[in-house]
Amino acid sequence: MLRTAASVAKSENRSMVKKEDMPNNIVENSKLSDDQRIIYEIIEERRKINSSELYREYCRRVKNPVSDRAYRNYMKKMARLGLVEEKRYGRWRKYEIII
Repeated sequence: MLRTAASVAKSENRSMVKKEDMPNNIVENSKLSDDQRIIYEIIEERRKINSSELYREYCRRVKNPVSDRAYRNYMKKMARLGLVEEKRYGRWRKYEIII
């Protein structure tokens, strides 16, 4: 997904990838669960959000939220897939949409 977007940017002589360069269904093709999609939507709305605030907002939006541990695993997966960027500040984390 990111390679495709990078190729588009490179073909247009740009050093940065734009959201428009990404395939339209990036989240749908990432095999995310419903909970992960909700988490992604929250990050997309806020652009940058710290982990504890993100988890609180996620818990507010869903009827049966996953445990804190499962949430952390979801975030690792989304970072590994290149959907979000994880920034560490000591033991604290902040997530942001990559594109």
